[in-house]
Amino acid sequence: MINYRNYHEETHAHNWQMKIEPVAHGLKVTAYEGATPFHLLSDRAEATPRHDWYRRYFLMREANRGLNAIEDHLAAGSFQVALQPGETKTVKFTLTPEELSLWDINMKWVVEPGEFEIMTGNSSRDGDIKKVVLTVM
Repeated sequence: MINYRNYHEETHAHNWQMKIEPVAHGLKVTAYEGATPFHLLSDRAEATPRHDWYRRYFLMREANRGLNAIEDHLAAGSFQVALQPGETKTVKFTLTPEELSLWDINMKWVVEPGEFEIMTGNSSRDGDIKKVVLTVM
């Protein structure tokens, strides 16, 4: 699930169409023309582009900070890999500073201190979602 929240804006679907395109080993997502794209990649899974908005997520951390805490998230794609009975696979991904950057009030790309929450799951139901929080200092 993707959002594009930054210092100035929250993510709200409305008629927003992010550009999602297949690339070698995955997908490239570009929020708008001129935005830094980010990549969802896998060396073994098959990637399928999607553009499904999940609306009205409640973000507790933002509410605790006194900010608007309702935001939309985009499911930009799905990845599938076949497993044999009893077989497991490890999911790994890399986030570079560029992929965590935002356009600040000085009109520069910066990585601000804070927490970045990454969620994954086989559906959007609370019990199916696993979360990882990255802290930038």
